[in-house]
Amino acid sequence: MTAYEDVLDWIATRPWWQQRALARIASGETIGDGEYEEIAKSMFEKPLAAPEGGWLSSVTAPQDANEEPVRIIAVKGVANVNRLAEKQELTFAPDGLTVVYGNNGSGKSGYARILQSMVRARHRADILPDVFAESPGEQLGQVTFLIAETEHTSSLGSTIDPALRRVALYDEHCGDTYLNSEAEISYRPSAVQLLDDLSAVTAGVRRVIDGWKTQKSAPEPSPSSPIQARLRRSSAL
Repeated sequence: MTAYEDVLDWIATRPWWQQRALARIASGETIGDGEYEEIAKSMFEKPLAAPEGGWLSSVTAPQDANEEPVRIIAVKGVANVNRLAEKQELTFAPDGLTVVYGNNGSGKSGYARILQSMVRARHRADILPDVFAESPGEQLGQVTFLIAETEHTSSLGSTIDPALRRVALYDEHCGDTYLNSEAEISYRPSAVQLLDDLSAVTAGVRRVIDGWKTQKSAPEPSPSSPIQARLRRSSAL
């Protein structure tokens, strides 16, 4: 059983209005401040009749996306990036492991920065021009990659192909960032998100009811007697 199915089983034990709220959330509906009072009022009325099969009958676990693998096969067309030689091409085998080695200053980091700017990486370094060039020109570079068996190309400075965000780059600087910087989780399982959204609705409904209780318990102003009214008028004079 998946976590999503576990959540649905648990929700089925909750009051009808929470089940209905979760079904609305799962269908893509946004429940905000305007709906909290509506839900709160429904709790003091006769419960609505559930649809056939129950409130959760329309809620199904999301299917896993069948995404084709993304494989980087080359960095090429480089110009005005660090001191990388132009008209050179760094290639990667589509399968297996490719080892790139060389002395310090041979260009390994320059190629890595081009890749880093297009894929998912925790740390990013600026792509700099040749520091010795008198008038650096436009920085160019292309990353060629396969989606399944179809070849695609993405260029520096252009809109990045979303498929490249499925590729993650990790290096020493990324490791330092993971260890020394605060991180925010960028992915939340759908089951957890569903619970968070339902929790927000429940909290909103409770605020509405607490507001009603506060209004109900507030003392009503006592009517003024004729004598008190005359005293106020005389003091005003």
